[in-house]
Amino acid sequence: MALTVRPGWAEVRVRDGGPGFDPGTVPAGRLGVRGSIVGRMSRLPGGYAEVRSTPGAGTEVVVGWRA
Repeated sequence: MALTVRPGWAEVRVRDGGPGFDPGTVPAGRLGVRGSIVGRMSRLPGGYAEVRSTPGAGTEVVVGWRA
């Protein structure tokens, strides 16, 4: 995990070494991370979130906010 905090900006990155997955193959009806993390952060003014994953290479979730 990495945390970066600067005036007007904060970001958290969490990585794992698990099996990873192809985000493009997750059905639209599955809300999981898409709804609970990415959706909520996108509704926050200045908020953002991204899930980066590749089969065989683990997953990274980035959550942040900019003023």
